[in-house]
Amino acid sequence: MPTAQEAASRLLNPSPPAAMHEAMLREKKAVRDLPSLPLFSGPKAHEGFLTFEQRVKLAAQRAKAIVTAYGN
Repeated sequence: MPTAQEAASRLLNPSPPAAMHEAMLREKKAVRDLPSLPLFSGPKAHEGFLTFEQRVKLAAQRAKAIVTAYGN
């Protein structure tokens, strides 16, 4: 149970703890560093959309990067 001073400190300073902030920055960097798949890669629009498999693969890469950033 937090003390009254800790509770007051949290109310006055709502920023996340330093460790959480660092993890959020690592997550942003990890997701940003992932190779991005272009939405439109071909000359015709119907050729350029990502396939379902490509979207699943990209989502899995992002999820893995986020889990790695937070250290499980």
